[in-house]
Amino acid sequence: MSYLWQESADAEQERLQQQEKAEGELRSALENGFLSLLRLPGNTESAFRQHSRERAAGLLRRSVYGLLGIYLLVVLPISIFGNDSGLRTWQLLGMLPIALVLTGLWICTRIGTLESHIESTLSLSLFISLCGTLFCSMQLGHSYFGQMAAYETIYILIIAFSILRLPTRLALLSAFSAFGLALGLAFALELPLYALDMLLYFGVPLLICTVNGYLLEYSERRVFVQNLLLNMESQRLGTLRAEAEEESTRQQRQAEFLALLNGNPGMEEVCSRTLRFLVKHAGAQVAAAYEVEGDVLRRISSWAGSGDDTQAGRNEIRREASLMARALQSRRPVSLENMRADYLPLRTGMGTVPCAALLILPVFLGDEALAVIELGKLTAFSAEEKACAESVLQALAFAVMGARARRINTTGTLLAQSA
Repeated sequence: MSYLWQESADAEQERLQQQEKAEGELRSALENGFLSLLRLPGNTESAFRQHSRERAAGLLRRSVYGLLGIYLLVVLPISIFGNDSGLRTWQLLGMLPIALVLTGLWICTRIGTLESHIESTLSLSLFISLCGTLFCSMQLGHSYFGQMAAYETIYILIIAFSILRLPTRLALLSAFSAFGLALGLAFALELPLYALDMLLYFGVPLLICTVNGYLLEYSERRVFVQNLLLNMESQRLGTLRAEAEEESTRQQRQAEFLALLNGNPGMEEVCSRTLRFLVKHAGAQVAAAYEVEGDVLRRISSWAGSGDDTQAGRNEIRREASLMARALQSRRPVSLENMRADYLPLRTGMGTVPCAALLILPVFLGDEALAVIELGKLTAFSAEEKACAESVLQALAFAVMGARARRINTTGTLLAQSA
């Protein structure tokens, strides 16, 4: 016979097995070193990316005013006191794109959905900023403002790779795309290009920032995996502790139920004590117990049932004419909701109230159906209440079989005495 609590236990066991598998994969990735952490297994990569986006969005909200302050600190004095011929070109090509980017970033920090678009926002910002500074440095060459644009290129790379912590691969893609566009424009305008200068203000800084970016990303991924493993371990310990407490409670209830059956009670007393126990521990508010006699179900005991339960013909029903037939046929508990108003109503001082939920528990010993327990409630049964109700069925089956045997023996004795 299959019980709902057994299925729940099997599902929990399967969940624990999946968690152990995921934990093993994470430990393996942690032990295998650098490359294995750059692409985490399973859904962990998605979880890390979400964590990284949230972190980057929070960091951007805190740092955008600092970036605006640094920008103004650089631009305002030079714009006020500078008089070089390349000032206007530097302002237009080098500074204006950065100003637009910083304004856009500030606006993005005011939007609540920034996390979901933070990577594309930062990538586009890096692309626009580098396009401006790279092309400005190529156009102005060795002039003062050409050197200023080259320095700004280095600062932008450092901020993108090391401070804002844009994912390294996205930062590389944006940087190379910006360099390609700026170089293409320089060729189209036939500007003089200085390969050594480009290597010094773009190539070498990009290489250093890339190495540093991957090291920072590796460190962040390693910390994320370690914290994830610690959380898994804590959850597993909590689950084991909860299971131990649940098992202790279940054993205590079973001991209490077995104590109720002491003294070899008769069939009516067995059912009555069982219903009292289930009303107390399983949250039932109305209950009934039936003995299976062939195709007939005979009501033995009830709790808080309607006032006409004891009327003639009401204590026996055909097996196939009730909702209990499904439970007896499947040999497993059945949970139902949204019942008919006249099915197992709850008797109160003001009248009767229909049950909102019904739990039908068939009692089997081997292949023989012995009894059926019906439990009703004004709200849905919880998983704990269902497990509590189902945990008594095996002991109840032996008690019912014993009560039947004693009834047969008593009947035989009385017949022998009367003869």
